[in-house]
Amino acid sequence: MRRVAWFTLIILATLTTAIVFWESRVAVVLFGLSLSVAAAVRPLVDRFAVGRVPRGLALLFAYALCVGGLIALVLILSGPLFANLQQLTKDLANGYEQIKAQWPSGSSLQQLLVKQLPAASDVSKAITGPQGGAVLQAVLGLTMGSFDLLGQLLIVLVLSMYWSVDQEHFKRLWLSLLPVQARTRARDVWQNIETGFGAYLRSQVVQTVLAILMLGLGYQVLGLQYPVALALIGAIGWLIPWVGVLLAVIPAMLVGLAISPMLGLLAAALTIGVLAFLEYVVEPRLFKRARFSSLLAVIVLLVLADEYGLIGILVAPPIAAAIQIFAGQSIRATTRSMATPAAHPIDLAQPIGVLRERLTAVHARLAGQTEPAPELNNLVERLTQLIDQAGEEEQRLAEAAAATR
Repeated sequence: MRRVAWFTLIILATLTTAIVFWESRVAVVLFGLSLSVAAAVRPLVDRFAVGRVPRGLALLFAYALCVGGLIALVLILSGPLFANLQQLTKDLANGYEQIKAQWPSGSSLQQLLVKQLPAASDVSKAITGPQGGAVLQAVLGLTMGSFDLLGQLLIVLVLSMYWSVDQEHFKRLWLSLLPVQARTRARDVWQNIETGFGAYLRSQVVQTVLAILMLGLGYQVLGLQYPVALALIGAIGWLIPWVGVLLAVIPAMLVGLAISPMLGLLAAALTIGVLAFLEYVVEPRLFKRARFSSLLAVIVLLVLADEYGLIGILVAPPIAAAIQIFAGQSIRATTRSMATPAAHPIDLAQPIGVLRERLTAVHARLAGQTEPAPELNNLVERLTQLIDQAGEEEQRLAEAAAATR
């Protein structure tokens, strides 16, 4: 009876946890994204926080630089992108009218196909009529969704800054919930996951920006129409494993073939060359992708694409990378703990005098710094208290042993 009650309690607790996680999934996702942003920006903060520069000022400067760069890129690309989309809309309308005018006197296949196409006036009525209202509502819904997305991005940015400021306090808090013997391994796993995913995210952002700039400039030099739109398509396609290259090459090649066969081949060659340069020259300097499985990325992509569409496609590779980093670090930590012989435990005990000498050296090194980090001061103070308590306990035990003699 007791075992049945215990199993029932475990099942109820698991279901309750799953329900709470599902209901608060948006907050969990935003918090996870904030940790990712903080991990990606941290090396830049550490680079700025040198000499007499306070870490808070370095943090603000690093975030201002990153956010300002992204805003500048969006502002630079938004005007040409809208112009490309307007031109594309006009070209599609003109092409549709030419098809309706020329195909009735063309081949038998063209005559058969043109009979199935609606008239240009019907298409115009569909856009401006009741169905057009649905399209307008969809556009407005997308606009409202964009504002909602902007607000969520702002929340992620603010949370990441808070995490960057108080990360040591948060780490000590959740590590204190674990057993003492598991804290060191948990800290190592967390730091390795944070470092690996931060490097992956920085690599993805840098390569995406480079893909947009290089493809856009290349298409512009070749004289392709819609260069910015094609560059964005190519950058998004590059993020998708396996089939992403085709999604990047085919649109550029088709636009080039509409002008001349040679231009289509040049556009395809340029796209493949840029993507190959990013993968084999740029990426190895930023991140080692070879240890990750593309199959898991594709599976996650299929699941998220069905649920969230384009946003799911974009976030699937980072999520797959996070899963693999977490699994790899957990397995590595478990293997190391199992490989440590239980019959020969490591003696971590040190005489109190030796610990006091090392702590004195730490105090001297901190005194030589102009403005040591508050986290280091708090940690040293805590170590001082612990060593003093250990010294008092050792002295008490020595007095007790002397008294028994």
